[in-house]
Amino acid sequence: MDGYDIEELYYLYRQGSLVAEALLIKYCYWQVELMLPAYYFYNENYRNERDDCIQDVVIRCVKNLDSYRPDKGMLVRSYLSLIIKRAISSILVSQKRKLIKEKIICFSLNSYCSEDCKISYLDVVKDDRIEYQPDIQILQQQHKKDIQKYILEKCSPFEQSVIKGHECGYKDIELAKILELDVKKVYNANYRIQKKMSKLKLID
Repeated sequence: MDGYDIEELYYLYRQGSLVAEALLIKYCYWQVELMLPAYYFYNENYRNERDDCIQDVVIRCVKNLDSYRPDKGMLVRSYLSLIIKRAISSILVSQKRKLIKEKIICFSLNSYCSEDCKISYLDVVKDDRIEYQPDIQILQQQHKKDIQKYILEKCSPFEQSVIKGHECGYKDIELAKILELDVKKVYNANYRIQKKMSKLKLID
């Protein structure tokens, strides 16, 4: 496919040539398959959805073909490469955001709910007597289960997403980018989470 004159194919496509259109689409498929592996490296789940991802990116390329402006000084080949890079990046961000929202099942209560990594979700729950209990490990396990249940019941879906994001190792700024939100909303969610956790009373 690299031997085709993409600029000439685009000209013929604009003249209504169906053959040129088919060859341009074939070129897009070929180009996406070349560029995709590097992006797929970041997430194992993409390997299982490779065909769907390629199809999605190619559709975006086709939709943007008529938006190409020769007077802007960019070659068609470069224009398509730019669209492909942006489309793949967009899919990656969407997939990461989806993973954070869907994997709210079990929380790591030892993960941190503060940006300076000094306060864990378990630390926020006050229970000064726990160290004096004889079966401390069993009690701690029960307390963790109670806290997990409390989080699912009292925290909003967004707050649960923030907790899961922290459990996955994301910082507040990274979470904001993944969720496409102002980082202040993540900060505010952290505050609400800590406030709710401080109200939890564990039973001896």
